[in-house]
Amino acid sequence: MAKRSKTVSGKRPRKTVVLALVEGESDKIALYPVLRRLYGDEATHLCFATLYGEGGDLTASAWVTPGNIERRIYTQCIWYNLEQDHIYPKDLTEVLMFVDLDGAFCPDGAIHAYVPDPAVYHGTRNCCEYHPTHINAVFPGEIADRNRRKSANLRHLAGLSRIRVDSRTVPFSMYYFSCNREHFLGQDPNSPGRDKTDLAHGFADRVTAEGDAFLRSLCGDAFCSGGYEASWQRVQEGLSSLEPHSNIGLLIRRLLDSPAGAGGGEGEEEEGTL
Repeated sequence: MAKRSKTVSGKRPRKTVVLALVEGESDKIALYPVLRRLYGDEATHLCFATLYGEGGDLTASAWVTPGNIERRIYTQCIWYNLEQDHIYPKDLTEVLMFVDLDGAFCPDGAIHAYVPDPAVYHGTRNCCEYHPTHINAVFPGEIADRNRRKSANLRHLAGLSRIRVDSRTVPFSMYYFSCNREHFLGQDPNSPGRDKTDLAHGFADRVTAEGDAFLRSLCGDAFCSGGYEASWQRVQEGLSSLEPHSNIGLLIRRLLDSPAGAGGGEGEEEEGTL
């Protein structure tokens, strides 16, 4: 770790840091004002890290499994960003992860072969279109394989309450957008890149303008009614991961209703390393 500055007394000022793991820049644009409002303006330092993988989706990577995903999150995402932001692991009080489900839990029979519009298809092997009842894919078998990898990794992470950071563990929770963020916010789940960025800015503007009232409106998803574990169980059923759902309302409700819980608690020292 790089050296950090100390106070006149010789002690380094303690930081309270929440790390948000996201799949891309548009996620940071949309989520920063949400987390900034929930965690307060100055008490907590927010740090964002990108989940490096296939298209920013670490959970779908061919090289990532339930057996190594925690280590890869630490080595590829957390460690680097702590270094860049000059943060000690002991300052980290919570790790949040935000993912698009991309229909990962849908049955293989819901993945259909199709010939895409040449105007939008540029040879990407995993090119597909998401619909409430099915996925259209240029190579259905590859999307089915991706879904098996992705769903296995998501199930593993959804079962964690803490994640290893250096020699300690830190509170961890993961929140989904289904079938992706654009879908949940009421737009086309197949939005092109530029539209995704515009939608993220529009969402951020609403958070700024409407504040807690708007955030409360995101807590009404039916999948938030039974708690965190139930939200993950329900979205794995049938075609639910292709429908517009999110459990981010659970995070919003926790932090709005229980300010003392913001930050998720202290980390715990543990023996060994990843």
